[in-house]
Amino acid sequence: MSRNVTAAFIAACNAQQTDEAFIMLVTIDHDDLAEPIRLNDSGENQVSNGETYLASPIQVTLAEDSADRLPQVKIVMDNITGPSWRQFGRSPRPPRWIWR
Repeated sequence: MSRNVTAAFIAACNAQQTDEAFIMLVTIDHDDLAEPIRLNDSGENQVSNGETYLASPIQVTLAEDSADRLPQVKIVMDNITGPSWRQFGRSPRPPRWIWR
């Protein structure tokens, strides 16, 4: 399954140098949350499509595309605290993750 990316993204990825920044936007949603948690890996808060993504020390690694398996992603988050995160451990339903 291939990822949908723009020609500009491919050109920036293949360039020896670029002024473009690649920022991973992650949305975590759960029925027990009043609103989704939106994070990004840039070090600064970012606004995309009218939503604010908070700067967070997250590391996102996309796996290689493969026609014989579902797309996979690895997300590592450090220093996660607070009541929102504790809710996930008590809920029988896992959170929904969306990355852009």
